[in-house]
Amino acid sequence: MLWNVRHATRYAYSAPVFLEPHVLRLTPCTDASQRLVAFEMKISPEPAGRSENLEMDGNSGTRVWFDGQTQSFSIETSATVETLREDPFAYVWDGPQTMPLRYPEDLRETMWTYCGERALGDLGALADEAAVEAGGNAQTFPLTLAAAIRGRCKQVHREEGRPRPGAETLHLGEGSCRDMVQLFLEASRGKGFAGRFVSGYVADDEENSRELHAWAELYLPGGGWRGFDPTTGLAVGAYHIALARASDALHAAPLSGSIRGSATATLSATVNIEAAE
Repeated sequence: MLWNVRHATRYAYSAPVFLEPHVLRLTPCTDASQRLVAFEMKISPEPAGRSENLEMDGNSGTRVWFDGQTQSFSIETSATVETLREDPFAYVWDGPQTMPLRYPEDLRETMWTYCGERALGDLGALADEAAVEAGGNAQTFPLTLAAAIRGRCKQVHREEGRPRPGAETLHLGEGSCRDMVQLFLEASRGKGFAGRFVSGYVADDEENSRELHAWAELYLPGGGWRGFDPTTGLAVGAYHIALARASDALHAAPLSGSIRGSATATLSATVNIEAAE
């Protein structure tokens, strides 16, 4: 499917501030699941300099720096993206189906950063219940877990902040999309899966006004990185558009940076996604 995406982020400051260097991960990825057709970014105030960097996780990171003071900061992007994964299950499983999942020896050393801690702690019951529901089948487990989280946790809007620990989200029974992704990743890693955090957009046929979204990807034997969205309980297909992926949410943040000054900031953001003709 072909999508047109327009994304605007604006900060208004109560007094003049200095903008420290910022990293913008707002360029949609090109990979096996999607292809970037066109992209444009406008930044105000105009940066004193910028560099286009390929980051450790393979993300496109635009680093910008500024001169002088400002009372506003805005980034506007427009992109055309073709999503390629109409069927998220179009692959042949090529590995053990028992859990905990064990990857081939030649992959384990390079994937350790995506595997995290194996200790499940308070998430053990959730992961075990999903494993039983999946019949002990590693191939079925990720979708079963995503559906279980969708059934237990209500999605709420939380504008800022790092993802909460998975146990906290499970206890509260609610969380932002990034909170539920963190819960999904912790439970999946506890069962042996390598997982990473994804930031981007999601579209549907009902409305075109959207916000930034987050979901997870697990590395599946024979399928490579495949997406699962615990806020919907579904596998990720042609309606998700990825901006950045990383083992930790911090390194997949669409925008990161800070200011110098004592001002308060007001954030406004709009995302518009339409099917391209």
